[in-house]
Amino acid sequence: MIDYANNLPELIHNWIEEGKEIVEPNMVESWKDMVYNRAIGLYKGFEIECAISIIKSLNSGDRFEYANSILESQNHSGASYALTCNIVAKFSKRGTEFVKWIKASKKVVDPNNILESDLLRSLEEANKILLFTYNKLNNLTTDDYAKGGDKEIRDMIKEYLRLND
Repeated sequence: MIDYANNLPELIHNWIEEGKEIVEPNMVESWKDMVYNRAIGLYKGFEIECAISIIKSLNSGDRFEYANSILESQNHSGASYALTCNIVAKFSKRGTEFVKWIKASKKVVDPNNILESDLLRSLEEANKILLFTYNKLNNLTTDDYAKGGDKEIRDMIKEYLRLND
C-alpha cells in the first residue's frame, strides 16, 4: 500500500510525469494543476493514482466493464469514487462516455414507484457537497467540535441532501 501522506513530493512528480503520457497535450497544464490540488486534499492523491489506472485502461481500448472492474476494486468511499470519476471524465478521451456508462449501469427499479432512479448523483453535485463539507469542517475548531459544531454541519448537509433520519 502506498503511503500517500509521507511520499507526496515523489508521488506528485510521478503523477505529473504519468499525466504527460496519458492525457492530451493540451490538457497537461490542467493535469498538473489538478495533481497539485488533489495531492493536498483529503485523500492525499489516492484518487489520482486510481484515476491513472482507469485512464490507462480506457486509453488502451479496454471495455468499460473492465475499466469499471478496476474502479470497483479500488476500495473507494463515496467521495473518493466521485473524485476519481471526475478526474477520469475530465482527462480521458473516453472518460465522459465511461462515467455516463457507469451511471446508466447503476440504475435500479424502485418497487414502490416502478420508475428508474440513479444511485449516483451527478459528479458536479457530488463535488459541490464535498467542497461544502471540506470548507465547513476545515474551519471547525476543537472548541466548536466539542460544543457540537459538527452536528450543525451534518444537519446543514442533511438538509442540503434532503435526507431523513
